[in-house]
Amino acid sequence: MFEVPAILATDFIIKKFSYKHIMLFACFMSIVNFVWYATLPNPNLIVAVFVFKGLSTILFTMITVRLIMEIVEDKYVSTAFGLQATVGRGIGAAVVQLIGGKLIDSFSTMTPFYLFLSVLIVTALALSLTFKEKRA
Repeated sequence: MFEVPAILATDFIIKKFSYKHIMLFACFMSIVNFVWYATLPNPNLIVAVFVFKGLSTILFTMITVRLIMEIVEDKYVSTAFGLQATVGRGIGAAVVQLIGGKLIDSFSTMTPFYLFLSVLIVTALALSLTFKEKRA
């Protein structure tokens, strides 16, 4: 349910802040989320940070959509969305799930998987710091 207001707020957020700053903020929220999941085994307390998951996911998605629309020629936008979905949400998700499954099987707990996701997001954060963009 939290994602609906987040979707409505993203247009304002994207117009007000640069993609780089939004990406840094979304990465930070994801890091908090995954580290919290990894270090806190109580399911009732995990709900306390669920808001971070929804907002960061929506922000990542909206940045992707906006960047594709800005970078790709109009006649190729549909193809670009298809490629992004295939690579990002298809192949990428499959690889991460495969690694996550191996980690969970090896350690018999979810903690290493969430720490792995945290490392991926820290990597995304570091890469985001190197981005240069023309807009404010």
